[in-house]
Amino acid sequence: NQGKHNVTIYANDSANNLNYTTISFTVDIPNINITFPTSNNTFTNNANLTVNYTTSDSISAISSVWYSNDTYTTNKSLGSSPTFFNITNITWSEGQHNVTIYINNTPNLPGSNTISFTIDTVAPSPTLSCDLSSVNTGAIITCNCSATDATSGVQAISYTANPATNLTGTLSTSCTATDYAGNSATQNFAYSVSNLPEPVAPPSTGGGVVSGVVAPA
Repeated sequence: NQGKHNVTIYANDSANNLNYTTISFTVDIPNINITFPTSNNTFTNNANLTVNYTTSDSISAISSVWYSNDTYTTNKSLGSSPTFFNITNITWSEGQHNVTIYINNTPNLPGSNTISFTIDTVAPSPTLSCDLSSVNTGAIITCNCSATDATSGVQAISYTANPATNLTGTLSTSCTATDYAGNSATQNFAYSVSNLPEPVAPPSTGGGVVSGVVAPA
C-alpha cells in the first residue's frame, strides 16, 4: 500500500540463537485520473474535445505532467509544479485517438493513465423508399428506411412505415438517422394524394322483350 513500511526478518539456528534485520521503505505512486471524457472508447462530434485530469500523491508533490497520443512519437508538456494545464486548443482529426497522460513526483516516480475516444463529425446516410408515390385518399403506402455510418455506426432510425393519406395534395414523409456521436441526417419522400370520385355505373339502355299474339284485323 501507499506509504512507509517497516519489514523485519528473523532467523534462528538449531541452537536457538536468534538474529534479525530490519529494512524500511516507502511506496509512493503518483495518481492521475482522467475526468473527461468520463469513460473510455466514447464517440463524439466535438473535434475540439478537451481532455481533463486530476492528480494526487499522498506522499510527495507532483513535479511535472505531459502527454503523448496516437503515434506516441512526441511528448507535449502540460506544465510543472505548481501550474498544470488540461489538454485544450486542439482540433482532433476524424477517427479514433489514444491519449496517455504521464506524471512524475518529486522523487521522480512515474504514473500514467490512458483514454481512447473517436471523433465523428459526419452524419449518417439514410435511404428512404416507399412503394407508392401517388394514391387515392385512404390508400396504404408502405415505406422502409435504412442507414449507414462509416465511423461510429448508426444508433437509431426513425420513420413512419405507413404515412398518412387522409389529406389531399402533395405530402411528405421523412426518415431521420442518428449515429453514436450524435450526428443526424434526414431524407424526405414526397407523395401525392387525390380524392377521386367513386366509379359510377353506366346508365341503363332501357327496353325489354315484349311477347304476345296479335289478332288479325
